[in-house]
Amino acid sequence: TGVRAQPVSNAPSVVNYAFVTPELFAVAAGAHDGSGFDPMLVRWSDQGVNTTWSPAVTNQAGDYRLAIGSRIVAGIAAARESLILTDRALYSMRALSDASLVYGFTLLGTGCGLIGPNAVTVVGGVAYWLSNNGEFWIYDGGAPRPLPSGVIDYVFSAITLAQQEKIYACRNGLHDEIWWLYPADGNAENSNYVGYNY
Repeated sequence: TGVRAQPVSNAPSVVNYAFVTPELFAVAAGAHDGSGFDPMLVRWSDQGVNTTWSPAVTNQAGDYRLAIGSRIVAGIAAARESLILTDRALYSMRALSDASLVYGFTLLGTGCGLIGPNAVTVVGGVAYWLSNNGEFWIYDGGAPRPLPSGVIDYVFSAITLAQQEKIYACRNGLHDEIWWLYPADGNAENSNYVGYNY
């Protein structure tokens, strides 16, 4: 539009990861709450109003602190819910029929934490990600489970772990594949990729 991006007024001043739910709530995952930064705090704005973040009886803004992990790495909208990945776990964030509570959070799995904020993607409502525990994972509405892989040892032996925040997952729709681009063999930037045909 030719207009420069501006900070959203009243939004958390520090955020690990931000996304928008299918219900049109802006979400700050790992957020400042007025008294300090909490890497495990999820905050959401009023529905469709990204400048209202303080919960009140007149709005649907809210917050919730997750328990498993030391930080929220990413959040992403899937088919039936939004998913929040910490460095150790996967949580579901689902809209509730009780408008006063807005969202419910369910721990879906542990030991499946996300390696970097862009190392997850959703295709057809199914989430795929690379974990910091050395496995590829899938979540399709049941329990999260590791993807069988004959190359994971090769990938993890080559990844430049000091640059793991740069790992990027994307869909190659031409071949029905998920690709993970990753820095390898001491490279500071993504130099290799591995693909999974879903």
